Amino acid sequence: MNEAWQSGAYAWTTQQRTLYANDLTDSRTLMAVTDSVNQAKSDKDPTEWLPPLASYRCTYLSNWVAVKVRWSLRMDQAEYDAVKAGLAGCGSATVTSGATLPTTVAPSVTTSQTTTQATSQATTQTTAAQVTSYVTPGAFCSPYGATGQSSNGVSYTCKPSDTEARNRWRR
Repeated sequence: MNEAWQSGAYAWTTQQRTLYANDLTDSRTLMAVTDSVNQAKSDKDPTEWLPPLASYRCTYLSNWVAVKVRWSLRMDQAEYDAVKAGLAGCGSATVTSGATLPTTVAPSVTTSQTTTQATSQATTQTTAAQVTSYVTPGAFCSPYGATGQSSNGVSYTCKPSDTEARNRWRR
């Protein structure tokens, strides 16, 4: 959760963080792994850790990006560069739907920043993410009111769902 926190979850409500931590609706979010792999990965991003099984790395990176996009989480520049380099050797067949990297990256927030700094930076980062990130129509989103475009240029807004507690991208 620390990596998600630094990528934007610090601005979420308790309910959003709980939904993220217990997300069983997308198989890319939570995966069963051995204890040693879980401990080795911990809260590291792809700049610090990749799966020991080289043949799984393209899938892992594709899933990493899909989860970031689904939850409107940002990447810092080092993370973006590592993911982009890792995916460069992967064929398009291994890249998960919605795994398009954003064209620009906002820096992540560190846990040592004060609430005021985090709030100020969150506003700046949300604005950057709204302009440069592609959204998947109907996918979960955060924060309420954020705007984005689908890959074909249609504008969407993060709005409450009629049937769920989470927001979704809507026209």
